[in-house]
Amino acid sequence: MLLDEIDAIQNPALGATLIWRSVCGFYSASGKTDGAPMILAFLVLPLVFNEDLREVIGSTYKSSGIRKFESKFDKQADLLLSIQERAKAMLDLSRRSLAIGISTGLVSLTPATATVWPRSTTPPHSQKPEVSPLTSAAEKLGVWAQQTSLRELCFALRLEL
Repeated sequence: MLLDEIDAIQNPALGATLIWRSVCGFYSASGKTDGAPMILAFLVLPLVFNEDLREVIGSTYKSSGIRKFESKFDKQADLLLSIQERAKAMLDLSRRSLAIGISTGLVSLTPATATVWPRSTTPPHSQKPEVSPLTSAAEKLGVWAQQTSLRELCFALRLEL
């Protein structure tokens, strides 16, 4: 029963939507001039699908940035340090989600620069109330990723490249 619930939430179609919203956040924050680095597509799901991490994202203002998000883990350093392993564990789901996003036209990929571009930035017309915090967190991650260098983003999230 629990595995069915996990599959219902952590599925590639929802993942594609979250990656798209994150790319939209990045694109909008860049003044609609830059595509998101492809690595962002592999960070969204490990952060957004974890309830504890998502709550911290939700409680951090979009304008505060990734450093403010990072600073909230003084007493929960293990949660921040778990992002690397989470990203590895969700690599296949992230890959399948990105593939669905590309094949359905939500995003496009520029292989030469490893950047992902939104095909549309129009928010979903209607979504279930339980999905709204996920898409909001994904967009916020995209904005934060645009406001910093890739190196600083990886440092803040304790990621090894």
